[in-house]
Amino acid sequence: MKRRVEFKKKTSNKRDLLYEIEVYKKDPRIYLKDIEFILPNKKIELEFSKLYLIEDSNLNLDDLYRASEQLFYDPIAEKYKIKIIKNRWKIGHSKINKNSKKWSVKVYYKPEVTDPATEYIIKALKDIKLKVSNVRTGKKYILKSNTVLKYDEVYLIARRLLANLNIENVLLKPI
Repeated sequence: MKRRVEFKKKTSNKRDLLYEIEVYKKDPRIYLKDIEFILPNKKIELEFSKLYLIEDSNLNLDDLYRASEQLFYDPIAEKYKIKIIKNRWKIGHSKINKNSKKWSVKVYYKPEVTDPATEYIIKALKDIKLKVSNVRTGKKYILKSNTVLKYDEVYLIARRLLANLNIENVLLKPI
């Protein structure tokens, strides 16, 4: 059961890089009462952040910092970090038999689903003189528990509360 986030492949000589901008509140904790109903014996703390995946070969980190500071985050209430994803075709997970007290759950629209925000993001990037090949948005949740969480428990929370599996892919990773 492999889940992947895929981007349209372009035929160009220069390889496009994939950057992930994560924007999170200075206190990223959120509360979902429904988690208590799904896993009543586990105390689970949840953190939330927004993700922007930007694909292009002409961007550099200065461009991404400028875009982040002008478009993606509020400097009073939020922070951000930028990560270069080196192997874009291996973004995803297969069934993991590992248990952990802390899990990362990333949620992205499936490739065949139109991401409603991308058109506006691309236009806003053009307004600040940055042209990109592709943009995708997503969400990242960090689940923390005082007891060990199994893959199946995290996947249950993800599919019931955090994502709509009809239109979104879920990427799970123990931390």
